[in-house]
Amino acid sequence: MNSGATLNANAFSQAVGALTNLGSVILNTGELTSGLLTNSGGIDLAGGTLNLSAGGTSTTVGGLTGPVPLTSTAVTWP
Repeated sequence: MNSGATLNANAFSQAVGALTNLGSVILNTGELTSGLLTNSGGIDLAGGTLNLSAGGTSTTVGGLTGPVPLTSTAVTWP
């Protein structure tokens, strides 16, 4: 996702092979399943679910906010 762009999952389920986020992802009550995640933007997890799969190491230097279920095999935070 480009800088300045917003994805609002709002009660939808979306699966992507990989996500490079420079913008804003808002899960609301939605569910996002991604392979490799590279996050330099913001991801608001409140009320939704973020599933990381497909191996590899996902990284986030941007913000992860909100209390939610996060399932992953490998996530690193600097």
